[in-house]
Order: sequence, then structure tokens, then C-alpha cells
Amino acid sequence: MGSEMWLRGRVGVPAVVLGMVLLRGMDALASSSHNVALPVAAHATAPDEPALFMTRFWVAWAVGTFAAHFVLKRRKGEGSWGERAFVLGTCAMSLSFIAAFTGLPAPLLVLAAGAAGFADGWTEIVYTSRLQAAPEQQRSRLFGLSATAETTGFAVGTVAAAAALEALPTLAVVSVFHGLAVAGAVVLLLFAARRRTGGGTTREPSAVDSSHSSQPVDGR
Repeated sequence: MGSEMWLRGRVGVPAVVLGMVLLRGMDALASSSHNVALPVAAHATAPDEPALFMTRFWVAWAVGTFAAHFVLKRRKGEGSWGERAFVLGTCAMSLSFIAAFTGLPAPLLVLAAGAAGFADGWTEIVYTSRLQAAPEQQRSRLFGLSATAETTGFAVGTVAAAAALEALPTLAVVSVFHGLAVAGAVVLLLFAARRRTGGGTTREPSAVDSSHSSQPVDGR
């Protein structure tokens, strides 16, 4: 618990919540890869109709995101989610995006993109609700840190992914970037589990409320 007390003193927020913010930044970095790689994949996979390929992808993603908001809104009050739900959602989203770049036939591509959208919407709601549940004196700091982490991650990832695509295929680039997000999610999950078994039994005020969520704008 020493590291958590140090971070709380330095940053003013619990270490697990700060870990969620950092993972959100890694998620943004990973998401930049499929945004940059998708047009390349569309031209390589469907050279005669790349626009149709991208339309299928984004429509399926949007439907999945809408479905996540609908499902969690209906489940409001039936349970609460914290870092574990956020970690699992991040892993599911990254793995689904990787699957979408493996050259799947159209029906499976739609399924993978829809699954990515559902996981994306899920993590957005769980994450935003967790930040909203923080004490009022921490909330503005958390949202400021979150905006900085996401903007920085996406900007750095866009440049890095574009450079990587000059030498690597789209699947390799998307896999590496989203693999980093999965690795970060596993580290956060292990840290949270160690914190609980080490005597950190603080209850997490993380009830999910879809009214706290914001619509994703960068296709993550």
C-alpha cells in the first residue's frame, strides 16, 4: 500500500483510479492504430470497393456501441462495475479490433467490429461512471488527467502507427498497439488484485449510469 499512499499524496487520487486513467491513455494510443490502418486495410482487402469495407466496419462498430449503452442503461441499479469490468472491456475491445484486421469475410468482419463497438461503449460508460463517482474534490482533477492522457495517447499513437505502416502490414501494427493495451490492462488487474489481498478493502463507488457517459468521437 506504500505506492498507493505515495501516488495519492503526489497526484491526489487513488493509485487504482490513476491506473485506469493511464490505461485509458494506452487505449487511445492503441485505437489510433486501427483508425490509421483501416483505410490501408480497406484498399488491400477490397480494392474495388474500399468505401463499402469501411462503411461496414464503422456501421457495425456504431451499432455495437449503441447496444452497450442500451444494455447498461437497462442494467442500471442491478450491479456496479469497477476496474475489473473496465479491464475486461478493454481486453475484449482490443482483441476484437485485432480480429477485424485478420482478413475475415464480410459477415465475420461485421461481427468483430460490432463486438469491438460493444466493448468500446461498455468501457466508456464504466470508466466515465467511475470518475464521476470520485469525491468532488478529486473529480475535476481526474477528468483533466483523463483528457490529457487520451489526447496525448491518440496523438502519439497516430504518428507512430503511420510510421509503422510504412514498414509493417496492418495486422502487425494493430496487433502490437492493441497488444500494449491488453498488457496494460493485465498489469492494472494484477495491481488491483494485489491491493485487495494486501489489505486494501476500500469499496469502489462505481455504479454505472449511462447518463454520465460521453459519446466516443474517435472510433475507439
